[in-house]
Amino acid sequence: MLASASLNDRAAMLKDLVRHALSTGELSMQASEALRALGQRQDLTVPETRILEIMQDALCNGDVRQVD
Repeated sequence: MLASASLNDRAAMLKDLVRHALSTGELSMQASEALRALGQRQDLTVPETRILEIMQDALCNGDVRQVD
């Protein structure tokens, strides 16, 4: 769903998803899969790429953990 949305909708949904994960400290498996699919797209904007990097950093630093 996230990967197939329009550019404006995709950016807004990405921001909301990452904001939620950062505020709760948890990333659902479904959200993780959506982020993974989005990260493989060739048409990512610079802001989208940066948001994905922030999410990856949060996961690597233990600020957000993936839950089932």
